[in-house]
Amino acid sequence: DSLAELPVLAQGAPGTLGAHTGGAHQLLYFVRRDGRIDPDELQALHGLLQLQPPVLPLLICQCAVAAPGFETLLDAEGALARQLDARAATAYLLSPERRVLGRWRSLLVDDVRGRLADAQRPGASA
Repeated sequence: DSLAELPVLAQGAPGTLGAHTGGAHQLLYFVRRDGRIDPDELQALHGLLQLQPPVLPLLICQCAVAAPGFETLLDAEGALARQLDARAATAYLLSPERRVLGRWRSLLVDDVRGRLADAQRPGASA
C-alpha cells in the first residue's frame, strides 16, 4: 500500500496522509512520543521554510504537539511510524509528487538542501 493511503488524524478528524501531502516539497518529521520539540529542532524546521524551493514541515506524532505555525498529524496507532521505520527525529523529504527524495534519522537543513539540489539537476531521477 502506498504512503498516501496511510491513516492519520488531523485536528481530530480521521483521514489519510495523501490528503496532507503533494503539491509542494514537504518534510515528514517524526516528533518524540511526548510531543516535545527542542529549540534546535524548531530552528531546523523553520530553516526548511527558507530553502529554495521552500520545504514545508509536516510534524507526525503519537500525541498532541505544540508547534504553532506547523501542520501536525496524529499517528495515534503508530501505523505511519511502523510503515516508514521511523523513530523520533526521523525525517522524510517528499517531492511535490509525493516521491521520497531523502530519509534521515536526524534533521539537518544542509542535508535537505543538498538533496533538493540533487533532485533539481537536469536528468535527476528522484
